[in-house]
Amino acid sequence: MITTEKLDAIAKRLDDYRGNGTRGKDFILFDGRDHGNYLAYGFADTAAMLRRADPTGLSEGMLLDAMIEATITHSTVTLSKVLRDEGYVAKLADILEIKKALMEDISEPQAHLMDYLASTLASISADMGAATTREVAICLRDAIFSLEKGLTLRWLSCDSSIPMATHVPICPTICKYADIAAFAEALRHELPFGSHIARIGTNNTAVGIKQPGRIAFLSAFSICPQTGQILEQRVSGSCNSDNLDLDKAIERHPDWVTIKSDRTAGLSGRMIATGAESHKLNHISLIPRDRIIWFAMLTEMASQMMSTTDPTTVSLAESITKALPFNSTANLPMVIEPNWTVDELSLEGLFASLQLSEWEQRFLRPALDGITIADILPIGENILAMRLDTKKSCDWPAQFGSTMGYSEAENLKATASGSYRYPRRG
Repeated sequence: MITTEKLDAIAKRLDDYRGNGTRGKDFILFDGRDHGNYLAYGFADTAAMLRRADPTGLSEGMLLDAMIEATITHSTVTLSKVLRDEGYVAKLADILEIKKALMEDISEPQAHLMDYLASTLASISADMGAATTREVAICLRDAIFSLEKGLTLRWLSCDSSIPMATHVPICPTICKYADIAAFAEALRHELPFGSHIARIGTNNTAVGIKQPGRIAFLSAFSICPQTGQILEQRVSGSCNSDNLDLDKAIERHPDWVTIKSDRTAGLSGRMIATGAESHKLNHISLIPRDRIIWFAMLTEMASQMMSTTDPTTVSLAESITKALPFNSTANLPMVIEPNWTVDELSLEGLFASLQLSEWEQRFLRPALDGITIADILPIGENILAMRLDTKKSCDWPAQFGSTMGYSEAENLKATASGSYRYPRRG
């Protein structure tokens, strides 16, 4: 374990050593636009996030180690300083002292983590090779980021009488399910012990962890208050996930569907999605390497959460099918008492979910007087509009995907100005 005070001191020494990498001004030169290097913007926020999830300090220490190595590998110096500035070469070696101070505390736990990951990758494919400390540091940071920003641990079973394994093995087979409920049922009754990555629907991801007496899954699904649909919440910026960027933490969910250009129709081409129908990605070795390491690190973090959770605080996730008696044939009314609750829909809640500006709120609130949540209950996907002057429903024209022409649509929109759009009911 490394203390936060020592981590802060090492980060400060490294920052003083690097400066801004400006020619003619700073001690060394570097280009932070190169993904091999970094600019350290937002590092304080990243460090705070890592400390909340990992009190041992290993994740932050490994990220600092990767930053030190990036400085050594990707920085340059001016030859005139090397030849003419007395003590310049000796001062360059200060960064080795910074690394030495860091490794005094993290070398042993880092070695254990690297050994575990090496055996995990070898069990997936003999061709994968060992991970680098930079890969592990960044993917561990991004696993914690995923847990911080969206992935939620939901329990299916928790028996405190059976101890949790130190490391949960990775199952190499990728499973596919139509929805998260089907994955949860398979995790309960069909899938073997271990950690499973699942493709949910077309392009969503869930992770299930199954051990004797303890079963849980990670997902980022929630109910959209405007449409009532179950959606996966993703943080923007996943397009950068192929870069092992030291600056920006991102989610590394696998891209199950790839969008590419089909040029067979000529230069204009068209965009097509591959993988949506045929499930070609059936083995974890087929997804990008960084996603595999991210998945392994996510498994480690989740299994630690599961092993340290007080069973008396656990609420099990349920589906309505499991709440009914298995062999019930009696056609009698029954009372079901689920251990979950659903937030009551309200006009205020829906209004807040629209994230309107202050000006828009001042305009819209008086117009909604007399309107109840039943009038705009978000059921269905077809868009209607409500005139704010008459509070009556009207069609909302769309220029694209409509049979009407551009001028006709624009004229109709002009007459419907001051309208509030809401989903069609029924």
